[in-house]
Amino acid sequence: MKTTKTLLAMALAAITVTSCTLEENVIPAEETYTREFIKSFGLIDSEQTWNMATQVTANVSLDASLGAVSISVYTAAPGEAERYIVAKYPASTSSFTFDYLQGKTSAYVIVRNSNGKAVLSSYYDINNGVMNISSSTRATRAEESCPVSLGTKISALPSAEIAEGYLKDLTQYTQWVSLTNVFNMYHLSDIEKGDADKWKISDWYEIVGTGGVFAERGIDETTGYCNLLKWEEKLEPENGVKYTLSNDGPVEISYVYGGTEKTDKLGYIYYTDDMSEEDILKANRYILIEDGRVVSNIKSGDTYVNSWNSMTNLVSSYGSNGTDSEITGTTYKLAYFGKDGTETPTYTFPKGTHIVFFYMVFESESYASSTLTDLSSSTIRYSLPSLNKAFGYKMDENHVDPRVTGETAESFVTYRWDGKILMGLEDTNDDDMNDMIFYVNGDFDEGGDIPDINPDPTPTPDPDPQSWIIACEDLGSTDDFDFNDVVFSVSHVSGSTEATITPLAAGGIYAATIKNSDTNVSFNGQSTEIHGMLGESNTSVMINTTSITKNGTPITITVPADFTMTSNGDINNMGGFWIEVKRTDETTSSVTAPGQGTVPQMICVPSTWLWPTERTNIGEAYTEFGTWGSNYGNTTWYSNYTSGTVVSRSTTTTTESTDE
Repeated sequence: MKTTKTLLAMALAAITVTSCTLEENVIPAEETYTREFIKSFGLIDSEQTWNMATQVTANVSLDASLGAVSISVYTAAPGEAERYIVAKYPASTSSFTFDYLQGKTSAYVIVRNSNGKAVLSSYYDINNGVMNISSSTRATRAEESCPVSLGTKISALPSAEIAEGYLKDLTQYTQWVSLTNVFNMYHLSDIEKGDADKWKISDWYEIVGTGGVFAERGIDETTGYCNLLKWEEKLEPENGVKYTLSNDGPVEISYVYGGTEKTDKLGYIYYTDDMSEEDILKANRYILIEDGRVVSNIKSGDTYVNSWNSMTNLVSSYGSNGTDSEITGTTYKLAYFGKDGTETPTYTFPKGTHIVFFYMVFESESYASSTLTDLSSSTIRYSLPSLNKAFGYKMDENHVDPRVTGETAESFVTYRWDGKILMGLEDTNDDDMNDMIFYVNGDFDEGGDIPDINPDPTPTPDPDPQSWIIACEDLGSTDDFDFNDVVFSVSHVSGSTEATITPLAAGGIYAATIKNSDTNVSFNGQSTEIHGMLGESNTSVMINTTSITKNGTPITITVPADFTMTSNGDINNMGGFWIEVKRTDETTSSVTAPGQGTVPQMICVPSTWLWPTERTNIGEAYTEFGTWGSNYGNTTWYSNYTSGTVVSRSTTTTTESTDE
């Protein structure tokens, strides 16, 4: 960098000395432009390409059990502002590249199956230009060894009131019976768990935020009903929650949100259709999660959230001031111990197996220990109301409820959101159904029984493609450096053979035509003179340099599937686009992408950028522009502009959506 800056300084000095001995009009225009640019903005970082786009390589490793057919990469998750699609490839692709904004450290990926269902969705980290898309925390290979063991058997459990008509042979002379006389329960050992899908508070605000479907202590203002009753018609909690395997395969749950302050444990049982009711009631219970609080399951950044209040505060902070946080939950793999419940474990559950969950609630944190054999002071509730009825477990509500007091407990709900299956539960008595929320992953026979409760249940089309703005100085004039002489955007989704060029502004007074140096890029015979693209035949008219008055028509061009705006070098930088300028005397000149570390007449910036108004120096509009030139790593300069110095984008044309 020092060498380049020194050479530039020497060149500038040489130009200055020469100008003292030659007539002013003899100095080459490009040298004058270079001299004045450096005088205005300072010396240039030797790595500077004047391009805010960078290229990311995605390496793909997906488990075949997902049934994945497509991979889509986005700048953000559904529901987040300024969300764009950047790449779409078949799931069989082992590696692909895509353009991305410098400085961004993650991208959101959705993997879909042949039915369009999201079988994997998460933020993935980008490190040194590489993103690894893996299902290692989301799916288990059928042949993978299972290290889980039954662990400690629990010897003391609370007594249950066996409801009339159930288990009469076990009640003997009383309605009350110790649960250890009915079934065996185990603390599982060596459970496999890992980081779950990443998400952001903004992604989940419609679920758990103020006014969300499962808002904390959510109450319908009209009826006074809690979340469970508010959504009762869709959720049908009286049917309970169970998941049935449609094929042999693995099952995982991912803890993704927690609103409990209790020390909950979560476990599961499983059964098949050929088992009697008594066999189901006697089935082994397996504790999968020893501590169901966020302190053991949710990380904000790299640190576990330290309390239930901290979790809700993250949500309320986003609602009040837009402060967002990236969240990582925990994924747990369920083990299958054979039909009798004590066989050698495997991660493969047989087709037709029904899985039911239960929780145990403790007031004391000491019960988070996995070695306890006495859980007699706990409260148990099942995801199937029929099991709750069998053991006499009732609703315990302190809110408005039109139903009969003392009805059988309905403590779990399941639903779909953005194509994924979720399970929520209530561990106390306000029925907001968010005390623990999980993604449930497996090849389930849903049979249409799991409701979609997204406020807009219709499939969400993909957002606009990611776009880049190319802004040019057409003649290298030293008058203004306003970079509005030719302004257009280029939109492309990596993997597609089509791109879109949208004209935005023409501040130059000569005919300026957009061209491309790559012979594989075709304009398909369409005219790309910037004034004409904006609907003006007179090339001496300035367009959209003070306010937006004309919206040009986007044109579609043909490009390679791996087309990029980021190739290094001179002419191939910025997608290979360049400008041919024709003066009134028919002479022409070219404006090309700058070489690395050189003075630019073209810059490439994100689609949100606002170009300076006519004759407003870009350094006046963006006071950090010179800082960007001298520091390639400055990735925020383009969003910090001086009020009144840039055009308004309120009526500018946007590119058309590309639906999946």
